[in-house]
Amino acid sequence: MDNLWGIGIFLSALLLIELSNYIALRRIDSFSKPDSGPLVSILVPARNEELNIRKCVNSVLAQNYLNFEVIVLDDSSDATPQILAEIARKDERLRYISGEGLPAGWTGKNWACHQLSRAARGDVLLFMDADTYMLPTALRATVGALKDNETGLLSALPAEETITWGEKFIVPIIHWAIFCIMPLILAFRKWVPSIAVSHGQYMCFTREAYNQIGGHAAVRNRIVEDKAITGLIVKAGIKWRLFDGTGILGCRMYRSSKEAAEGLIKNLFPFFGYNIPLFLFVWIWLVIVFWQPVVTLIILATGVSVPAKYIVPSVFNLCLSLLIWGIFYRRFKFPFYLTFLYPITQIVVSTVAMFSMVRSLKGTTTWKGRTLSRQ
Repeated sequence: MDNLWGIGIFLSALLLIELSNYIALRRIDSFSKPDSGPLVSILVPARNEELNIRKCVNSVLAQNYLNFEVIVLDDSSDATPQILAEIARKDERLRYISGEGLPAGWTGKNWACHQLSRAARGDVLLFMDADTYMLPTALRATVGALKDNETGLLSALPAEETITWGEKFIVPIIHWAIFCIMPLILAFRKWVPSIAVSHGQYMCFTREAYNQIGGHAAVRNRIVEDKAITGLIVKAGIKWRLFDGTGILGCRMYRSSKEAAEGLIKNLFPFFGYNIPLFLFVWIWLVIVFWQPVVTLIILATGVSVPAKYIVPSVFNLCLSLLIWGIFYRRFKFPFYLTFLYPITQIVVSTVAMFSMVRSLKGTTTWKGRTLSRQ
């Protein structure tokens, strides 16, 4: 327990990163909102999205920006194409195309996005996941932010809906990792691809920037394509920005605890570049950081004698942890009571992380009926 003050230093660093990101992560709807401008191609890859596609597409068609097209690529075996046909009969602005067979060496999403980019006519390409939806002013805000910040890539973090307990414990960790670990002030100003990160649910490019990096073809076999693409943007010297989109964007990423776990299993180990030592160190360290103070105080509460030198840093670290998680949950509109359950969150996510590593190494990770190749 002699490392309790070391944990306190680490938590203090996380809090400083979080507070700096609180400022750096600007709200996407805080910029100008033009009524019209360049043609925006809103591109939605859809594979077995019958539960999400209607809400997504209807929200896109309700945008009050005047110059956009909507293209959905369907690669489904469920009722998704029937729903798209029904919507298209009522609104001719929707165009949906059937996906071609998946070539060797491509992931399904990257292949779908590549096909969508070929079909798009716009000078601005907005890739949006089928489980995401927009408020009517979202496209105006996006175009305004893209123009005002003179960026080649814009991404935004939606408000994530979490219903089941598995979703509540698992889904927030994606935003948490960005908000509390990635120093965006440095990422925006230094050409360091390793700390550049965007969010794959909502990525908006100028056509020029997208073509310059080679589009999704340049990351054809990458599972965490959003991080890989952002790295290419940085290497190319193109300006990029990540925004808080919780005021105008929403998403129900997963529909059950099991689906949330499977989604994180798919992405976590690839996000770390399949680096086993780094992966194990990070997740073991985070368990120690967020559990050791709690365990110390639990022992104290049971009446077991604990040296006084351990009590003060344990209380200090517990307060820091509550502050870090509380600020995060409040900013991104997650239930605030989850703040007091953060140790459970850490154990659940760390367990899922181990499954991610094992399945990736064994080559048994699957998603939407496809086995993802080991890289």
